[in-house]
Amino acid sequence: MRIVHAASELFPYLKTGGLADAVAALCGALADKGHELAVFMPGYRSVLDGPHVAGAKPSHKLKIEMGDEFLAGYVHTLHPRANLTIYLICREEFFDRKLPYWTGERDYDDNGARFTFFQKAVVELMRLTDFKADILHAHDWQCGLLPLFLRDAEQRYGITLALKTVFTIHNIAYQGIFPRKSYALTNLPEDLMTIDGLEYYDQMCMLKAGIVYADKVTTVSPTYAKEIQTPEFGNGMDGVIGTRLDDLHGLLNGIDTAVWNPATDQNLPARYTADDLAGKAVCRGKLLKEFGWNAKFKGPVFSMVCRFTAAKGLDLVLGAREFFAAENCRLIILGNGETQYEEAFRELAAASPAKVGVSVRHDEVMSHLVEAGAD
Repeated sequence: MRIVHAASELFPYLKTGGLADAVAALCGALADKGHELAVFMPGYRSVLDGPHVAGAKPSHKLKIEMGDEFLAGYVHTLHPRANLTIYLICREEFFDRKLPYWTGERDYDDNGARFTFFQKAVVELMRLTDFKADILHAHDWQCGLLPLFLRDAEQRYGITLALKTVFTIHNIAYQGIFPRKSYALTNLPEDLMTIDGLEYYDQMCMLKAGIVYADKVTTVSPTYAKEIQTPEFGNGMDGVIGTRLDDLHGLLNGIDTAVWNPATDQNLPARYTADDLAGKAVCRGKLLKEFGWNAKFKGPVFSMVCRFTAAKGLDLVLGAREFFAAENCRLIILGNGETQYEEAFRELAAASPAKVGVSVRHDEVMSHLVEAGAD
């Protein structure tokens, strides 16, 4: 099959959380099976400046309709392996920034315009290159409008670009909600901006668009598929999810064993297997020393590597502070994200430096050491 994936991040080009890993692993597995993959992501500054793109020349120029004007963009095309082509959608005004989604304190004010442009560019490049897909697979709110943009372009130009569309919810807490006036940038019919369409409390919701208009909706596990049907975990989208139950599927995410394999992982100071754990002791000692502790500590080492958001259960960890302070154990937290959690974990580490270690950053190599060295 010919399959298009569109996502706001993709490992190893850009990663802020599990989305990048999940999309990369899925695309790699499909390519291994002989399917032809085209993957679209924004050409952020860090991606264009990175080792994977250095020296590459733009392959296409784009003009994208945004409301009452056309905005220029360009594309970098990468061929990292057989059956896999990556398209980086570029426009300096939108993507030449230090961070992909936010300033470090709050979301960018123009995220609605940024990701409307990106999604429109995906469809336009498919049209220009005459890429006919069996499936278009869109990930999270940043790509929630893609099923609509795809069908709109097909109707406008009298062509077929993809037979079916799939929308995957990786985290329903992130919804891409923007002021109603942002809808004008989509150039879609006004009758879609209703309670049965994109409208959400008199605003435009990109996540809702993906849920309502994709042919199939998937999420990261069977359990999560059930949870998001409830008011407790649906983040206000449980009613919308309830309208798509026949097309909702929870598919369990797994790790990419080519990347997360302690027997072959070159990020580790030593390798190990289930049959020979000697290398794990080396990783454990290295990890403990990274946080200034005795490498020969014998108690349990707890760890968590994640983005700092409420959906990750961080309040449960913070609520167990007395346990970690009292027990003969160590707690290691690696990640970054919402300011309130960054500050809370820094305070936790400052209060119990002998037992709690916190590193507020995204560090791919360190994340491998934490996973390999902790219990």
